[in-house]
Amino acid sequence: IRSVRLLVWKFCELLYLERCACKPSAMKSTVVTVFLLLVVLHSTSGAVLYVTPIPGTPCPAKPCHTLSQYAHNVSEYLTTDTTFVFLPGDHSLDTDFNISDISSLLLLGNTSSLPLLTSRVVCSNTNAAMIAVKNVSTLAITALNVFSCHNSVAVKVHSVENCTLSSFHLSNSSPLHVHYSTVVLQNGTFTNNTGTGCGGSLRVEDSNITLT
Repeated sequence: IRSVRLLVWKFCELLYLERCACKPSAMKSTVVTVFLLLVVLHSTSGAVLYVTPIPGTPCPAKPCHTLSQYAHNVSEYLTTDTTFVFLPGDHSLDTDFNISDISSLLLLGNTSSLPLLTSRVVCSNTNAAMIAVKNVSTLAITALNVFSCHNSVAVKVHSVENCTLSSFHLSNSSPLHVHYSTVVLQNGTFTNNTGTGCGGSLRVEDSNITLT
């Protein structure tokens, strides 16, 4: 299921690049096309939730809210298998984004290397916001940037049986905290972070981490 979602999202990203990056007028028709393609996501089990950087902008499907809107009422949207699809842009986070006690969670950003098309979480309330995942069987965070999050930690992974962080980027933030979890880190970058261990970027307690 997760591989199908990743494949469809990658195709949608390439379509966006081809039709919208240099032709803003093509945005409307591309959104419609992307919507039809992303029906594939909804044919799989579980919830697919779209995250928009700006309220009211076009979304492939509903529900579609800002990250802060989800964070304030996240339990209303979760199912056993949940995917958050982050549209390109800066996603402001003004409170903790807490997810716990589900089977599978995918946080999926854009895999493009172009700054305009990346998905970045920016903590607007820098001292009181983090991404925290606890008691989840399978977690994948793919192509997501986290910037300027200065809570005690920026991202917390606690009691996760299988966690894969792929093309995950943490910068100008507090560290990633991994506790009682098994994590595979693929193509991750950590820059200008503050904390102890691994240059202030990574805090590990009673966990297994594999770097690839």
